Amino acid sequence: QLDTEATVTIVKEILHMHSHGRRIVNQVVRHDSVVHESYIDYYDFDQTAGPSQANPPFQFNRGDEFRTICYYAANSDTKFGIGSTDEMCMAFVLYFPKQALDFCGVGNYHDECRATYDGKDNLESSAEFGRVFGDSDISLLS
Repeated sequence: QLDTEATVTIVKEILHMHSHGRRIVNQVVRHDSVVHESYIDYYDFDQTAGPSQANPPFQFNRGDEFRTICYYAANSDTKFGIGSTDEMCMAFVLYFPKQALDFCGVGNYHDECRATYDGKDNLESSAEFGRVFGDSDISLLS
């Protein structure tokens, strides 16, 4: 939850993961309801690397929250961090008007930037990806 001075207009979202990423979702949550969702159902770093979502501009109100959800084909040796060989889960947004906001990221962690892990360690089938566009054989994801 970011403390914006007023409503801002989000004009672009860029969803980013690295080589182990398989699906990414970015949501805007307002009063416990998802009011906006962007996603890449079949993420392939070699193909996408961080595409801009083709969404019309939308409103982000004071008190709204971003929820970014990432799915990976990873193992216990996978390292998360800021390096180009590390794995990551990020959503970049471009907005107006200008706000005096702190960014959430390396070296700037505060309550508004908190992250939680609410997921599972292993998916039983590809249906658990929650994909909107089709489905695929989970054995292809390793």
